[in-house]
Amino acid sequence: MIGIIEKILFTNEDSGYCIADLELSEFDKNEVPDNFNDSHITIKGYFPCREDMKLEIKGKLSMYKGKPQIEVENFSEVLPATKEGIISYLSSGLIKGIGKITAKRIVDTFGTNTFEVFENTPELLVTVQGVSRNKLDNILKSYQETFDMRKIIQMLMPYGVSANKCFKIQKAFKDKALDIVKNNTYRLVKINGFGFKTVDEIALKLGYTPFDSNRVRFGIQYVLEEAQCEGHLYLPQKELLQKVHDILNENFSQEVVSNSLVVKTICDLANEGILKGNNGCAYLKKNFEREVFVANEIARRITNSKTQKLSDEKINACIEKLEKDNGITFADKQREAITKSVNNSFLLVTGGAGTGKTTVLKYILKACEELTESESVCLLAPTGRAASRMSEAVGIQATTIHSKLQIRESDESNDVVIDDDICVVDETSMCDMFIFSQLIGSVSQNTKLILLGDSEQLPSVGAGNVLFELLHSPIARVELNQIQRQQGDDNPIITNSLAVRECKTNLDYSKDTFKLYHTDSQEEAQDRIVSLFLNKVNTYGIENIEVIAPMKKGAAGTNELNKAIQNAYNPYRKGTKVFRKGKTEFRVGDKIMQIKNDYSIIWESVKGNEKGMGLFNGEIGYVTDIKDDILIADFDGRIVSFESLENIVLAYAITIHKSQGSEFDCVLMPLLTSQYIMLAKNLLYTGITRAKKEISIIGQKKALAIAIKNNSVAKRNTMLAQRIINELDK
Repeated sequence: MIGIIEKILFTNEDSGYCIADLELSEFDKNEVPDNFNDSHITIKGYFPCREDMKLEIKGKLSMYKGKPQIEVENFSEVLPATKEGIISYLSSGLIKGIGKITAKRIVDTFGTNTFEVFENTPELLVTVQGVSRNKLDNILKSYQETFDMRKIIQMLMPYGVSANKCFKIQKAFKDKALDIVKNNTYRLVKINGFGFKTVDEIALKLGYTPFDSNRVRFGIQYVLEEAQCEGHLYLPQKELLQKVHDILNENFSQEVVSNSLVVKTICDLANEGILKGNNGCAYLKKNFEREVFVANEIARRITNSKTQKLSDEKINACIEKLEKDNGITFADKQREAITKSVNNSFLLVTGGAGTGKTTVLKYILKACEELTESESVCLLAPTGRAASRMSEAVGIQATTIHSKLQIRESDESNDVVIDDDICVVDETSMCDMFIFSQLIGSVSQNTKLILLGDSEQLPSVGAGNVLFELLHSPIARVELNQIQRQQGDDNPIITNSLAVRECKTNLDYSKDTFKLYHTDSQEEAQDRIVSLFLNKVNTYGIENIEVIAPMKKGAAGTNELNKAIQNAYNPYRKGTKVFRKGKTEFRVGDKIMQIKNDYSIIWESVKGNEKGMGLFNGEIGYVTDIKDDILIADFDGRIVSFESLENIVLAYAITIHKSQGSEFDCVLMPLLTSQYIMLAKNLLYTGITRAKKEISIIGQKKALAIAIKNNSVAKRNTMLAQRIINELDK
């Protein structure tokens, strides 16, 4: 049947699924019910959804609430045949360089044969007034892209590939996109949003054999990339072989890809330099090179330390003067940290909440200035919130690692050089191997490098376990282990976090600043959290309260908590401006979060006097306006306009992992035995230490006990510490 989309009833931008009202112009009686006497029918499925678009479709007939509808299985766009229709199509904006005047001149010249001219004799278009040779090249390039785009959509939408993802393919591969979809389908895995399993399903349906060399090659890389997502820099070769064999054969009744073929392909990839083998382990090339580079740089810093050792007498005199001038008394470990910072060009300072890492940093910098004439200081942190905290504590402006180094995704090098006298990096536990390799490569060998971190916190989201590995290498280090009185010995947030570090379950719930609200189910927990949120937000403000949860799924997971809190705190009212992303509504006033680094986003300062690029994983903002299908949000004074929300989520509730590097005055945290899979000491510890003034745990003491006793930390495959040791032994 053929018809024109008259009205779009529903569309999901993420999946491409659409429901629309089709005004029929042609149809076979076999395609509709016997008693059908209407000119309209509902169609649903995966197809390009644009009002006034003419489609020829085929599909399955079904009934819904007594009315017929077609589930689209195949479709094609019907190009207009009349002069008026062709003019409208050419000037619709799909083809760059053709406006209404040029479109009319083209159709006046070639009439209804216009599309045949575009396809077969495009050089004739230069005979049209206003179409120069240069303009013709641009028009034909745009027309070809539009033509290819239609073909790509037609090929892939039946497999659930959204129009948005089809546009990503076109953008990534340009004029080669159609050829790649047809003849090199597995290259689609290089595009964000196309996983191997999705591409594999499409490729097999397009006629690829199960043992196709590209299928095996990309299957191997997929397994290593999945391991990277789990924090690993490598996999043992035997484990890689088994996982690849299982994945490539899992949907077949018999073996279609043999172990020998996988082994041969692994060897081919190694010979081509795509994989790196080392000590029976397989790395993606980029991960191997990053790990080796970091190990070599650290070993070089340890070996080539040019710091002149000062006498204990001179350093002690400086420390005593700092104590006297500031009316404080340093703990033994704090004195050790100051001493080692003066006498070492590379130092690691660790400690839990309340042990005074940022406090001692202030005096480390003063001591270095007085004793080693270190004046210029660069303060860095993985997140904007962590940078702000360090700035407040030390009194020197700090910035994020991303912005300082101008890091771009998959960019293996940058030209930024940090040559200050001292460079300090806070929250080192959050640095993955990619970030740390960029950092260590940018800091001058003459710059004193001081790393701060908490070894009990969660490891980085990205691959590697940098802080853990540094702690097991011969780097000068100090661990602060005494709670500082000025931060409050009786503060239950600090004392309880210390108890969790030491695997003690007898926590102190006696004060309002640390509360446990008992609930047995996730549904009860959700109700209590919403009630507490509405109560506490009046005290602390929306910026200073956060719900942090172990999981995304479940009634007490971030997905459902965000919906519940949004509907209670910022409910839909008549006239409310709404921006939809799938099943999620975004409203003016909503708290939102960027969940992936995006270096292409353009922002403008609130005052309009500054512009920049980049919005990073974990940054929180607030929706300020929605107009003309554009959502406008404020991220700490940077105004961003979004046409799509691919990497934006509601942020009334966030995962504990996403909360790393941030602190909030008030934290609400569900913790139930039904979340057993995520209950671990480092997760609980990280959650508790996000709170500055008050934390409420909603759940069960049993869940707390399970988390505290689960001191096992999942091993991450990395050889950084051993490589540093090996390099120093040479």
